[in-house]
Amino acid sequence: MTGADPQTLHGLHELHAQGVRFAIDDFGTGATAHMRLVRFPVDQLKVDERFVARLGEDERAEQVLAAVVGLAHSMGAVAVAECVETEAQHEVLRAHDCDLAQGNLYCEPGDAAALAAYLRRIRF
Repeated sequence: MTGADPQTLHGLHELHAQGVRFAIDDFGTGATAHMRLVRFPVDQLKVDERFVARLGEDERAEQVLAAVVGLAHSMGAVAVAECVETEAQHEVLRAHDCDLAQGNLYCEPGDAAALAAYLRRIRF
């Protein structure tokens, strides 16, 4: 959707004005990701799992994370880390003020019944 026509872009902005929120998934993996930031309404940047997997092991990955979180915050968007698997990754994310994280560290994938039980347990 990087080459969206003006009518589509207008529609996205109209939906955003009505309260629909948008996230750019796997941010940093596509050549056109930066153009999406300019043209589309963006509420969340989701840091790709390939960067997250290297956190705690690779200083460059940590630098990229810091840049993406800073970019998200400067745009008034939320930074979300995908596929967090280890406490070390979690700590790096916290140190860089990443807003949200998802992954097996927090909850294993499951079916609807498992999700309902989990939500009751954490009193969501």
